Amino acid sequence: MSPNAALQVGICGTFDVENYGDLLFPLIAEVELTKRLGPIDLHRFSYFSKSRNNWPFDVSPLAELPLKVQALDGILIGGGHLIRFDKDVAPGYAAPTPGMHHPTGYWLVPALLGISAGRPVAWNAPGVHGDIPSWAEPLMQMAIGRSRYAAVRDVPARDALARFANGTNIAVVPDTAFGVARLLEGRGPTAGTYQLGSVLDLSRPYLVVQATTGFDSVLRVIRNHPDQFRDFQLVALPIGPIARDRNEILTGSYPEILCLPHWPRPLQIVELIKGAAGVIGTSLHLAITAIAFGVPVFRPDNKFHGKYAILSSFDGVHSFAAAGEVAPQWLRQRLGRGQIEPTQLNALAALDRHWDEISAGFTKDARNSHAANAVGAFWQNLPNVLEGASLRTAALDARAQGLQHQLALCGAALSERDQRIVARDRILTRDRAGRAAHTKHFRALHGRNIGNIITKLRAIGGGMRSLVSGRRDVIDLARLEQGKLATQPYEWTFVNGLYSERDAKLLADDYPTDNFKTVRGYDGEKSYEYEARALIKMWDTEPFQAEQLTDTWRRLANSLMSPNYRAAMSRLTGRDLSNASMEAYVCHYGPGAWLGPHLDLKDKIVTHVLYFNQTWNQADGGCLNILNSAEMNDIVATVRPIVGNSSVLVRSDNSWHAVSKVAVGCRLSRRSMNVIFYHPGAVSTMWPPGDNTPLHTYTLRDVS
Repeated sequence: MSPNAALQVGICGTFDVENYGDLLFPLIAEVELTKRLGPIDLHRFSYFSKSRNNWPFDVSPLAELPLKVQALDGILIGGGHLIRFDKDVAPGYAAPTPGMHHPTGYWLVPALLGISAGRPVAWNAPGVHGDIPSWAEPLMQMAIGRSRYAAVRDVPARDALARFANGTNIAVVPDTAFGVARLLEGRGPTAGTYQLGSVLDLSRPYLVVQATTGFDSVLRVIRNHPDQFRDFQLVALPIGPIARDRNEILTGSYPEILCLPHWPRPLQIVELIKGAAGVIGTSLHLAITAIAFGVPVFRPDNKFHGKYAILSSFDGVHSFAAAGEVAPQWLRQRLGRGQIEPTQLNALAALDRHWDEISAGFTKDARNSHAANAVGAFWQNLPNVLEGASLRTAALDARAQGLQHQLALCGAALSERDQRIVARDRILTRDRAGRAAHTKHFRALHGRNIGNIITKLRAIGGGMRSLVSGRRDVIDLARLEQGKLATQPYEWTFVNGLYSERDAKLLADDYPTDNFKTVRGYDGEKSYEYEARALIKMWDTEPFQAEQLTDTWRRLANSLMSPNYRAAMSRLTGRDLSNASMEAYVCHYGPGAWLGPHLDLKDKIVTHVLYFNQTWNQADGGCLNILNSAEMNDIVATVRPIVGNSSVLVRSDNSWHAVSKVAVGCRLSRRSMNVIFYHPGAVSTMWPPGDNTPLHTYTLRDVS
């Protein structure tokens, strides 16, 4: 190769989907690398090939990367919300062949191919979504630990990858889209943008509105106050058609909004945003692009968590009440392009260092020196990977044998319990016959006083049943099984009045505080934190730490383990739960705790959530919200955590629900219990095998 030949750089990601942010990354990378390295040939790799004849640039299929990797001088991974192992990347998006793993085929495998070929690999500030499974850990150690340079776009992502870094530093840098303005440096507007402006007749200042839901409160203000907003046009912009952005979402309610004749190229989107007096939307890269040009951003107040948290640091990003009213003067005063913020300038400086570091690793000298070390390290480490996989397989086999043994023990225990129940039923039958004879005898002897005598006999008989059975159901199972499932937005129901007045008070007063663990996490979209204590562990025949529970709580646990409870839940839900594995645990949600919109794991069949607060102010949050979609404010029903209330949720692909955030100043903890029925073979996600999380006493109590 001639020493003056252009460097060959590969970049891997989802550059084959109709999503504005994904298409920005290779454009920005090409500009930044060319500035530092001179002419380069940037080869874009995604699942599916694309041609610049009908796409912003050529895209090569990842199936060709094994053949082309030797010709590359370096590989760039990302960016975007890239590092993930769940299959639901985008509707209908999957690997082109069964032989290519999804979704690691477009990010993890290319990194490993580059490392094994001795090519420097750099990570272009991606985000991390969800947990990293144990089977992937050795591959992640090679992919991250052997890369020339690794950078991510937020601290949670760095924390998730830190154990794979082999002591090397993982940089935290801004999303590279903060450098989007450099795409327009030294060039005028594209011809396509002029044509779009002409078609739309953009003769006045305009506002860009993302073509999706959630903006009615601010759009109504614009429509209802023409005296303040008649000088502004509205332009609908589908940021991500792959994510179901559609003009029709807006035109039905706002027919005056202007619509583009086709989905524009990414540079045209950049120019449209640059020229706007404001943008309204939830897209991260819509907001970042506006910030880069000093254009004000307006987004719902419930869209600042997870990957969107960075937007809170910009003065030009304004929140409005998604479900409330927006003051027209407030909105009007904030429209219009302003100065570039210092935070944006700081982001550009950090990105300059980021691209300098990547470029330093993509020189031909770096490639040649890196090759021998990387290839040698790869082969040296491969036996460790295979041995580790073998050890994990052996551990899983041992765990499976242990579970089979536990199942056998459980089966024997259930059989013994069934025999005891049959024996008790015989005793009860004899007891009923004896009471009937006594009743007849007393009726003949006492005539008019028979009513009082029968009442006393019934009380005595109830006591005898308690003595024979050894326990009494705390839950009113008849009330539970008589509930009716709603079918919209999915199968669920609300059931209250589950306990007697006395039991309800005892359950609330004696709610457990022992043996709790802190449960916290971050999946890239939502964070969560609360306290959890096992009540019934999967397949156990006795309550967990029963000696620490009061008599009422032990009785409640025994009720949940009874065949009668399973039968009632089966009749209510229409699902056979007789052989389903089950676990139950109680939770404290203290001030600030919450659980964002989510679907339950597919291992779950039905979840029964029971509540134990004597009183609760709905304004303090902490309520279960039944949702129509993944949007936190798309609420269909709300359930307060009052003792005796409960909700039953049948797991499905649209069973969205959330727990609203407990107010920081709240003086109570939100108290609940989850009873979960699993499909056969499922493993507990709350207490998986080998979980040794330290347990502690939960100290926050009612202080009102």
